[in-house]
Amino acid sequence: MFCTLLSENLEATFLNKGQPILAAYYRSWRDKFSNSANPNYFSDLPPAVDIAIIFPNDEVQPAFWAHLPAEVDTLIAKGTTVLRTLFVDALLQPHFQLAEDAAPLLPFTENDAGYAARAQEILTRYAALPGITGLVIDVDHPLSASEVHRAAGVWRALAARLHDQKTGGGMLVFDHDILTDFSPLFPAVAPFTDYVFVDCYGLSLADVERRWADYAPYIAPQQFIPGFSFYEERGEYWHDISGQLAGSHAADLIKWQPMGGTKGGLFAYAADRDGITEGNDTLQYTDFNQLKSVKSLLLQNTQQ
Repeated sequence: MFCTLLSENLEATFLNKGQPILAAYYRSWRDKFSNSANPNYFSDLPPAVDIAIIFPNDEVQPAFWAHLPAEVDTLIAKGTTVLRTLFVDALLQPHFQLAEDAAPLLPFTENDAGYAARAQEILTRYAALPGITGLVIDVDHPLSASEVHRAAGVWRALAARLHDQKTGGGMLVFDHDILTDFSPLFPAVAPFTDYVFVDCYGLSLADVERRWADYAPYIAPQQFIPGFSFYEERGEYWHDISGQLAGSHAADLIKWQPMGGTKGGLFAYAADRDGITEGNDTLQYTDFNQLKSVKSLLLQNTQQ
């Protein structure tokens, strides 16, 4: 039996439509506004993408942030929901700071008032841009018991604000990083989480099933969204997709369903590398044909 407090906003936008979602992480440092050598823009993502995720790093240049509002508007006009990713340390570190920040976040006390203050500062700093409707929190390293307690407090405060229908509602997503095991944080935040994105790069379907078994006591199958990765320049060889979608590991993930129900969809990491074969380290323009094919196969698989 799963326990969930899904936001009414999520029910209205995705789950009650009975259709799988396709989410795409676009690496912000590979947006053309960040570096003119890049061939694509974040806003080039096609309407087949239901959720577009801003995924920055320290290489992102100020021009990207300056043009982001217009890019978000373009994506929204295509019917795409836009989220922003953050690492879990934003919920933990007393002086958390990213390269884009002029100053660190303020320290916070470990009580309801402190959690609320940190949550509000996170939203003001990283999700205040109109059109960004939620956050994806990447849990990228193991947490101690005290860190779980602290992160869960901030998570609940974030959910309370993002799920507030008076402000339009929003989403809060838990990202299970490929480098980590099941986190003890999740049972503490499951009732306040809309989706779980699980990195399944290179995993066998048996391993994907085991990942689902970890989450099954806490969420509905349609909240569980596995993901694959396109090949990053000089990156890992996950063997998820190279060339055609047919016969690929990504196609196997599309067809896979969790025991007891239907998954919520699929996500793609490094969507700006759509169509690149493994081992090709050049920057190339993409028309996102593989993402379009992924969405088509997702829909076909759900209708069967």
